Amino acid sequence: MLTAARRLLRDHALSAPDTWERHLIVADLVGGARSVLDVGGLPGQLDAFLPGAKVLAANIAEPADLLVDPSSLPFRDGVFDATTSLDVLEHVPAPQRKGFIAEQLRVSGGRTILCCPLGSPEHL
Repeated sequence: MLTAARRLLRDHALSAPDTWERHLIVADLVGGARSVLDVGGLPGQLDAFLPGAKVLAANIAEPADLLVDPSSLPFRDGVFDATTSLDVLEHVPAPQRKGFIAEQLRVSGGRTILCCPLGSPEHL
């Protein structure tokens, strides 16, 4: 099993620089949250940036810690200290984005952080 530091270094080597940078920014914004729902994330990807938090990667397909319908997350209101979604919003059809965000706000007891790449034709 990889230690958190070794996993972080491995992920840095395998990640695009802008992806790495977004994870660092999100980790800073999450602050001291102890429980984080990462909607659309991959298992272990955000964990290394938040060593003091329990991160649950929820996605619509494997790999995931939990498979979910992002329009109806299977959690009580405010159960997580924070919710995050990195590099996902641009893949959600425009008419579904309001509900996608509303569900994350509903299950977050504090912070919801949405992050996506900008500035390239692929992401317009």
